[in-house]
Amino acid sequence: MTVKYKIKHLKISAMIVDSKIKLSIIIENIIKYVETKINKSKTHDFSSIITVSVESIRIVHNLPVTLTPSYTIYEDFIIIKYHKLILIFSN
Repeated sequence: MTVKYKIKHLKISAMIVDSKIKLSIIIENIIKYVETKINKSKTHDFSSIITVSVESIRIVHNLPVTLTPSYTIYEDFIIIKYHKLILIFSN
């Protein structure tokens, strides 16, 4: 399922909601744009689950994702370097 959302002041037309994943994923460019603090103490290895080259940068904690003006979710995301705009939200 895809939905529109906003992170801080950045409006994005769609995100993927996937009930099969355990951790939410976001690309580095979104994090740089919204200037959010990054936890640099952890990284993740995706080599066993992803067939394309993806580098895990770090984690961002409690990132506010606004789905409607009255509904904001605070979620932890794994930050990845990837060439396409992507946000995958665990359900």
